[in-house]
Amino acid sequence: MASRQIYSGALFLLIAVLFLARTLSAQQPPVTDHDVEGMITSAQSPAEHQALAAFFRQEAKDAERKADLHKHWADAYRGLNDPKEEPMIKMCDNMSTFFRKAAAGSEKLAQMHEQMAKASEPK
Repeated sequence: MASRQIYSGALFLLIAVLFLARTLSAQQPPVTDHDVEGMITSAQSPAEHQALAAFFRQEAKDAERKADLHKHWADAYRGLNDPKEEPMIKMCDNMSTFFRKAAAGSEKLAQMHEQMAKASEPK
């Protein structure tokens, strides 16, 4: 009886390990700046589109962070109350706006790849 329980436990463990290995091998590695262009042109599977969505979502977060930095810098220049700083203030405000638009665009790309992932799921 004890050997049967050991056998059942070992069989269950083997099945769990095989399932985990299959699941891990099906996951798509993260997309990088180096391979994003190739992924864009070749993505077909849900995992590939989800990887692209994650890449673009991170790009959006990075752009938002840069927009926030430029906003803070503009505020720092404003705090100097020096008319000579106006070009710096304007540049930082413009850069903040630029990065906010870039973030919105990257977020839209992420959403589109999520939709493409759903559309490419096996039926």
